[in-house]
Amino acid sequence: MLTVCEEHWGEEVLPAGTRVTREIPTISADSADCADAVLADSSILLFGELPQSLSGFRRVLSAGGRAVLLVANWEYEMEGEAVRYELSFRRYRGKVHAGLVKRTLEPALEVEYVCVLDPDAPAVRKLAELPRDELRRLGARDVPGLEKFVVSVEVIRIPQATVHSLEVAGREAGFSRSVVGGAPGAPAGGSPHLLAVFDA
Repeated sequence: MLTVCEEHWGEEVLPAGTRVTREIPTISADSADCADAVLADSSILLFGELPQSLSGFRRVLSAGGRAVLLVANWEYEMEGEAVRYELSFRRYRGKVHAGLVKRTLEPALEVEYVCVLDPDAPAVRKLAELPRDELRRLGARDVPGLEKFVVSVEVIRIPQATVHSLEVAGREAGFSRSVVGGAPGAPAGGSPHLLAVFDA
């Protein structure tokens, strides 16, 4: 068993520094052919590139085993747009951050540029005093010259899932069969979620 400690810092989740501990069964890095099934509910997109993540699942599955994924349908989320941008402000660990998110349909990808703003700048101090909901409603026009206040940028890339990307990832990971469709039981194009089943 592995004990996992998580720290929750978001204001809307738990107070800063709250620790949650839970125990989960572990599979070592050299484990192979030891599981009949693997289930991932939305989390696989946080592991990195889909083919590599699915390869890890394939490695631990016994012959005839099955991997089942439930993920957000990126084509549904994008509503037919090829590219979408979003800017939001939030407070995190006492500092104001500006998050610029770029979403693309091809490749199915979300890239977030997390910009830490200079806490000593008068405009940023005003932002820090706003209530959370008011801060989150602001846009780029509400903070003229925003780029002047950026002191650091972190880039977070999160691959997303479409029917096509899941089918390709399943083949690249060595699964013998992949079935991808809308969940639960809806056609893929009209469902906010995709259910993917991969047979070892």
